[in-house]
Amino acid sequence: MSTISKYRDKFKVSIRRKFHKPIYKTFSRYDDAKSWASDSERKLEKGFYEDLTEANKTSLADVLEKYGKEKVPEKKSQETPRYMIKKISNHSIGKSTLTNLTTFKLIKYRDEIASVRTKSTANKYITLISVALKTAINEWGIYLPKNPAYDVPRLEEKKKITRILVNGEYDRLLPHASSSKLYFLKAMIIVAYESGARRGELIKLLDRNVNWQKSTALLLDTKTNVDREIALSPKAVEALRSVPPTISGQFFPVKSKEQFRFYWNQCKKKAGIIDLKFHSLRHMFVTLKLEQGWSIAEISAQTGHADLKSLQTYQHIRPKHLVKKFSNG
Repeated sequence: MSTISKYRDKFKVSIRRKFHKPIYKTFSRYDDAKSWASDSERKLEKGFYEDLTEANKTSLADVLEKYGKEKVPEKKSQETPRYMIKKISNHSIGKSTLTNLTTFKLIKYRDEIASVRTKSTANKYITLISVALKTAINEWGIYLPKNPAYDVPRLEEKKKITRILVNGEYDRLLPHASSSKLYFLKAMIIVAYESGARRGELIKLLDRNVNWQKSTALLLDTKTNVDREIALSPKAVEALRSVPPTISGQFFPVKSKEQFRFYWNQCKKKAGIIDLKFHSLRHMFVTLKLEQGWSIAEISAQTGHADLKSLQTYQHIRPKHLVKKFSNG
């Protein structure tokens, strides 16, 4: 049953039904209030009523904040989604209520990100928003007729192939890494180059997980969720021993991706190198070991690739190696 009460110059509609939470809405005109009340009661009778009360008072930033507290801790990698949540919440789109959040607004936001970052990054932001809204609708009981992020087309991403190091780039990197304020950068580069370990695996590596006698390291909490033991070359062992001990036991206590990216880019710039990712060191390891005659199975055991097909993307056969093949023939 609906009631209309007047307060000052406004008319407040209250609809109360058994097994349904109360519905309220305020109008400036009595006729509008009466019409809305009648229409809403008809919809309730037929089960078609769309209660946007929560959506009207909930912003995108509110949803993302709750998502960050409840869902992000369940993820393996938390730093990136937390960073993205902060960026979205501080943007004007984060202040939009869910009822005012449209597909068109999200497309504009996607394009804004793509203009200063990559298309891939823009797509990731939209995906995060979409997943958070889906959670709000399905798990938190916030009604929306439709998730506005569903219809945001993802931008076509140009597939980038991670290149390997060329023309003495490795030797050019090391002196500048040695003088970096990130004191362990040189050692980290050497261990990555010599072992093929991922950056995240090296950051998590603890001194207690290194067997100095056997020259091996146990990598825990890896990308594939499988712990693995890797071999360490004499140069990798030497690099690890050169790092001062830390209270945490980490060899490479990186504070954040942003911190590491800053010093890595600084090192590259000083060395006169562009378009080189830290991940290229891993690609270089695979390339060198193939040229040295390691089997695919041996390389896979060291690098932790889940399947041999994914390892194929790391194969960079260098022309000079093929020239040697002709010479040996």
